[in-house]
Amino acid sequence: MKFIFCLFIAVFSIHCFAQKQYLVEYDRIKNTETYKELIVTKGNVQEKLIKKPQLKKGDLIRFRAANVNPAVFKFVLKNEFKDKENTSNSVKIQKGFSLILSELDDNFFSIIGSEVKQLSSSSLDIPDFTNRGATSKNEAMLNSIKNITNFKDMLSNSYKLLQEYKKSIDNFYATDLTKEEILNSLKIAKQSLDIQKYNSQIRLLEKQHEVFEKDSVFYHSERKKLEKSYDKLMNSIHKSLINPNKIDELIAIVENFNFTPEQIIVVGYDDRIEDISDKEKASYTFEFRSKLINSNESYDYDNLVQNHQLNLPVQSNGGFSWSNGFALVSPFKGYNNYEIEYVDFDSISIVQGTPLPSSRFTIGTNLRYDFKNINFIKPHALVGISIEVLSTRGDKPINFLFGGGISLKNFPHVSLSGGIAFCQNNKLGNGYFLNTNYKKIDEALFDNTLLPYVKTTYSPGYFICLNINL
Repeated sequence: MKFIFCLFIAVFSIHCFAQKQYLVEYDRIKNTETYKELIVTKGNVQEKLIKKPQLKKGDLIRFRAANVNPAVFKFVLKNEFKDKENTSNSVKIQKGFSLILSELDDNFFSIIGSEVKQLSSSSLDIPDFTNRGATSKNEAMLNSIKNITNFKDMLSNSYKLLQEYKKSIDNFYATDLTKEEILNSLKIAKQSLDIQKYNSQIRLLEKQHEVFEKDSVFYHSERKKLEKSYDKLMNSIHKSLINPNKIDELIAIVENFNFTPEQIIVVGYDDRIEDISDKEKASYTFEFRSKLINSNESYDYDNLVQNHQLNLPVQSNGGFSWSNGFALVSPFKGYNNYEIEYVDFDSISIVQGTPLPSSRFTIGTNLRYDFKNINFIKPHALVGISIEVLSTRGDKPINFLFGGGISLKNFPHVSLSGGIAFCQNNKLGNGYFLNTNYKKIDEALFDNTLLPYVKTTYSPGYFICLNINL
């Protein structure tokens, strides 16, 4: 019986401490949730679709957000127990694109539109250059006016070409498209793009700028404005990824973007849940924050664009666990106490001794199975073993316990249980009876034992136990 009990404990202990792995995926565009159990077999990971994971302490959860454009969003996972942001490897990889993304900042796009509007709508404020008392304009002045006008028109046309190109790559910042859809739109933009026309316009603009710089007839505020606009185009915008010549680089960046960032936590550790066993659920929130909004650190939610909360059930009322406790055990028919009575020199008689207490105080350990329950009372079943450590008879009787009990949600570390106990007891040996004379066996008496007159047995009874749950 002891062997069977030990085998039972060994088999179910494996389940008790086994870690499970889950994949929780949220599609930001479709607003759908998917749950899978990850089963690792000989190094291979298989995904099994499940309704929802039943969490317990030590489980590993891989949180994945799908269709998250890293040019726009930063993915942050939060839970009700820990507000500090977690940063996964995928988020660190995305940070490597920060310098590249600055070249595609929305400010550049707004600058292009602003310059086009300004160059197209405004007219040059050129003074009336005349010689002293002359009625006609000086030829040099007329050439200067022509040069500055031509330069302004070419600069305006260059910005207009960039504006058209900008419209074709607007999907780079799309929030409602998948990675494949964004890539397809950029490839279509590449096919429809007239690179030669843009490059020819830039070369003409550069030549006209050389003429513009050599013109020293006049220098006024309008000239300063055109120089500033030209500098933005050639030294900032034209050298960035907004340059149509860099469309292949832009496509390569999107191809290397990770649109499914992940964060991994171990339940009860990374999420700072001190004791998950008394929780009915664990709440986690997917937060998507804009990278295009510079928020003050004091106002953490200024750049929060979208969030989604998940409530995952916790196996607080289900699964195996260990407990130690104090048990009061008692056989239904009480404890047998036999004594030897000497009839004469070589004869004895077995008689009933002084009645023993009907119950014994023992210390034991139990393997519990907690049933799933959402109420404040949590039922459980148990199998255990207890020993009477305070015995004064020279032995340490062992008892086997089978039963069940309850614990309260607010006091998860204490439980009360009871059930059937098989208590170590005494019985008469085979062929021996009470109040019958038998020949004395010197070896048994010399060893101060009742053998072979009395043997050990296990009598059915009951127990009541106060447990400390581990």
